[in-house]
Amino acid sequence: MKSTFLLISTLAVFTACSTPHIIHNEDTHSLELSLNNSSIASTTDAKLLYKSRVNLSNINIYQFVYETQSGLVLTYEDVQVSSGYLFTKGMKVVVHNVFIDHSYDLMYTKGNTYFFKLISKKDQTVIYMLIEKKSNRSLQIVYGFTPDLFEELIEASKNDKTLNNTILIKKSTKPLQDTSLYIKSEWNYKNIILDNLISKAGSSRRVRK
Repeated sequence: MKSTFLLISTLAVFTACSTPHIIHNEDTHSLELSLNNSSIASTTDAKLLYKSRVNLSNINIYQFVYETQSGLVLTYEDVQVSSGYLFTKGMKVVVHNVFIDHSYDLMYTKGNTYFFKLISKKDQTVIYMLIEKKSNRSLQIVYGFTPDLFEELIEASKNDKTLNNTILIKKSTKPLQDTSLYIKSEWNYKNIILDNLISKAGSSRRVRK
């Protein structure tokens, strides 16, 4: 099956209280963004370019890099905190401490999903990213969107409307030889422990959105 990343207009009917959700299926190499149980963006049968697991103190990060047949490369990170611990910082602080080689702008927030624009401090390369805070113990992160697709996703979420057209996003680029370079996050003991991104449940630290 030809792998694409689509905006699906016929299924996307939103309400004001809707929250975008990121859905990942490792078996089918698929990523999906949904609202009200309806898919507005999805990729299926993508090529797995890279897979990794980072194990740190009381936190696990599962990382996947996918390439669609149209050439769009997307990075997905599933961040899971161990039982008895939770995230205590807001998403801006998480981005600041984990994507340390980038400055950032929070472009939009819908429910527990955050739309970020990252700018490389080295070469000004722009990365478009979504973060969903599934719970105080779980984050999902997807980045690598094209500017047009990112804007479409923001507008669809912001205006609670049905998209007018089905849009096929294409990006003809040759994947990097070292596919691990698509991983832009830097999870380490410093940002987990010293920067207090997580703490024991029941501690005096206030959990922030």
